Amino acid sequence: MCGSLRTWPHSGLAIPGRALADPAARGQLADRAARFLVGAVAVHPDRHGPVLRRTLAPEILAAWGVAALQRYVDNIVLLARVAPTLATAAAKALQGFEETRDEATPLLGSAILAMTSTRKQDLQHTRGEFARRFPELLSAAPDVAVRSLVAVVETPPAHPESGGEGEPHRHPITLETIEGYLHPYSRPLDLLGDHQSAPTMVASLAAHLRQLAEHASAAGPGQRADETPGQDALDQLLRLLVESVHHAGVWARLLEAGANFPDSLGRRMLPLLDTSALLAHPATRYAAGLLIRALGPLLTNQKHAALEGRILAVEDFFDTQDLEQAERAGTARDQLLGSLDPARAQTGQARARLAELAAGNGPPELRPPMQVVASSAAFTFADYLVVEGVADADLAGPLRNALASLYDDVRIANDDPDPQRKQAARDRLPGEIETVLTLAAEPSTGPLTKVVDELTARAAAIVGVAVPPDSPAARRWLDLLLRRAASGPSDGGDLP
Repeated sequence: MCGSLRTWPHSGLAIPGRALADPAARGQLADRAARFLVGAVAVHPDRHGPVLRRTLAPEILAAWGVAALQRYVDNIVLLARVAPTLATAAAKALQGFEETRDEATPLLGSAILAMTSTRKQDLQHTRGEFARRFPELLSAAPDVAVRSLVAVVETPPAHPESGGEGEPHRHPITLETIEGYLHPYSRPLDLLGDHQSAPTMVASLAAHLRQLAEHASAAGPGQRADETPGQDALDQLLRLLVESVHHAGVWARLLEAGANFPDSLGRRMLPLLDTSALLAHPATRYAAGLLIRALGPLLTNQKHAALEGRILAVEDFFDTQDLEQAERAGTARDQLLGSLDPARAQTGQARARLAELAAGNGPPELRPPMQVVASSAAFTFADYLVVEGVADADLAGPLRNALASLYDDVRIANDDPDPQRKQAARDRLPGEIETVLTLAAEPSTGPLTKVVDELTARAAAIVGVAVPPDSPAARRWLDLLLRRAASGPSDGGDLP
């Protein structure tokens, strides 16, 4: 099998070109080619990796859609083990691919049941699947995982911000000999991409760091993890993060994880405060304050004094010649000092300032950064399930995908300003209704049945669908009609 790929470096682009003549076969060709290439790369990555890389070219992805990327995501851990650079390229291609077409694509290859999605939905599902596989990737290939995370959160690609060529970054962070920095501003994680993948991946990263910290603590009984970090897996991963991740929102969530587990992860993150940048940055200051409050009681007097010095050095990140900046610097310093227990203060400067604050109204409150929510963010299918009280565990994968496609197309058929998109969605609704009813479980009174009934009834109100009597969905359709007749008329298709 793999020997046949010897001709591909010269003909690899011609094969996709011939596939363009038959649009219906594109998805099948892409899936089979990707499956073949994954197997070939696993056997001989140096020989066949360049061929797989060609399929990541924008013109090939535009022709094939997301089908090949789906196969690469399914095998991302295998690719990361045998060809880390190639796995990283596949992850970057997934995040950089833009799909604007709403053409129908098959979800279930069956001659009996035609289950469809759209190109845009396929891309969203594939990105979500990558986020779900991220914990496994972190364990198998942390370097690939971090670079994949960077592809998600550093949009557009990160560029150092400094005062000029050769000048230091405004918010530098270091870990021993490794230097990194924070962007002055980063788009909130919840507003990146599909609004879910980035937060999910960062949460997985925080959990993985905690597990590594706890494992390191257990491996050295009687020794504190922050005293002899060495070059263990946690130290290596933190170094990679310092070097690669410049999104302040990521660091804020990692600091919060350290605050939640101060005796393991929290201790190991303390050196990250050495430059005081994480204390000064407005997006990380609140999380840093949580870490300080959690770590304070655990530190020796010497380490506590060093932490006080880092807090007092926050003023260096502000232009104190500017009155407004000077005021902000003082506020930031006092907010962080307020995270300390005054009884543990070791330095005269910290004790004096805390006493001054106590004589007045106390330290200024350290509040979490303002949460930004996109006013145009859609009420998603996931949101709809939460409102209806349906857990993901209650939904089999094929049924969830079918319901998600139906939900999206009901909205498009009702509200989309583009007449062509609206009509395309209407044309898909009859098949989607039949698919949902065929895949749904036997009728019950639970919230899942309500979701199935409501979505199919709203879709039917738009297109007036009737399920053929010999369809596998006919009995389910009849049950639904009887229940709807008893409960009242459909609301005409509007969704939240």
